[in-house]
Amino acid sequence: MTPREHLSAYSVLQASARTGLSRTMIHALIKRGDLQARKAGRRTLILADALDRYLRQLPMQDQGGR
Repeated sequence: MTPREHLSAYSVLQASARTGLSRTMIHALIKRGDLQARKAGRRTLILADALDRYLRQLPMQDQGGR
């Protein structure tokens, strides 16, 4: 995926590549209800807005220490 490419929805693999989170973690977030997903047949799709919303709600990293 190129930096300019913006999709309306991502597969689990694409969401994993976009965020750096593992596919297992993406599935766990969906199962816990922390990340909303949709089903199209057997395919799991994550709306771009849902992925952005999840990322925005994550806590900020403390800038004072490592």
